[in-house]
Amino acid sequence: MKKMLICCGVLCMTLLLFCGTALAKTEVKPGTDSSATVTADESGQKFTVSKTGVTKGDLYLVMIQKGAATDKPTSENLYYLNVEAANDTTFTLNAYPKDLAAGDYVVYLSDYSGSNNGARKAVATITVSDNSEDPTVKYGDVDGNGTINGKDLTALARYLADRKDYMPGGSKAINMENANCDGKGEVNGRDLTSLARHLAERKEYAVLPH
Repeated sequence: MKKMLICCGVLCMTLLLFCGTALAKTEVKPGTDSSATVTADESGQKFTVSKTGVTKGDLYLVMIQKGAATDKPTSENLYYLNVEAANDTTFTLNAYPKDLAAGDYVVYLSDYSGSNNGARKAVATITVSDNSEDPTVKYGDVDGNGTINGKDLTALARYLADRKDYMPGGSKAINMENANCDGKGEVNGRDLTSLARHLAERKEYAVLPH
């Protein structure tokens, strides 16, 4: 019973983490080091840092810091810090920073091998934005007339069916931001499902995006 409660607690905390950041949009821009890449998943809470041309066993420090690249790291602006050894000729590490609020972040990679020995390089910048702070977005109001009803579902379905008049620039063009009903950033069949369930008054879809 105790193990079950612990597992449920861990699961709930995980769901809270990802539900709390579901509205966040994460944009990653590369830094000056072309041998290092940073990618983010849809939650904006998992970042994969990779670097090519390394030697197995080399140590790398990965740091995610809020603010500008010129800012010094402090306990207030440091969101992730980890040191790990390369296990192959390509160093790869998954970073899970604490909940990222809207703002700008810098990803640093420090090489603790050879002549570089701790040189800190900004390998990417991260911009996190939150659609919930944007009053112009009304999820589900696909046709942009101020109300959410079956007409929005029809409009989205026709857009997904490649009807030209519902495409951007068409006479009945849908509102692309409002049509992002699942909050994933791309308008597709999942948004149609979310909107249909919202209109069917499914409790878990009461608030869009979902």
